[in-house]
Amino acid sequence: MSATKNWVMEVEETFWNSVTDIAKTSYTLTEAVSRSVSLGKSMVPYVDIDVIEDTVSEIWKPYPAGPWSN
Repeated sequence: MSATKNWVMEVEETFWNSVTDIAKTSYTLTEAVSRSVSLGKSMVPYVDIDVIEDTVSEIWKPYPAGPWSN
């Protein structure tokens, strides 16, 4: 594999790991999508925004309700 392809793959892996972290720390799906798309525009501008939005929608989960909520 060429050095450029390796670099691109590393950048994409770092981006998707960051998106996962964003999804885990966002209180709403809208916040997670917004933060991820913003990061994607600078980090991986060639990745389609719809792909980012769909992926975030699949991995974002609201905080689970604790025993104190009924």
